[in-house]
Amino acid sequence: MARASRTILIVEDDAHARLALEALVSSYGYTVKSAANGTDTLNVAAASEFEGVLLDLLLPDMNGLEVLRQIRLLHPTVPILILS
Repeated sequence: MARASRTILIVEDDAHARLALEALVSSYGYTVKSAANGTDTLNVAAASEFEGVLLDLLLPDMNGLEVLRQIRLLHPTVPILILS
């Protein structure tokens, strides 16, 4: 699969924080895909390509470290920045 150009996946369950991150990342010219929980994140990750991930580890439905592990299996070379 070819990597998506200028797309960042944002994973954050807090709607206000997610919107702020989306605005910030978009202001730098990136396209944003976002998810609010682990299940949605893994669905987006399986169906999409992106250049990086901003990942909140405190998710309502899954352990964030497990989400990280699953993303890494799907996208072994994509940089992932952990948010806390």
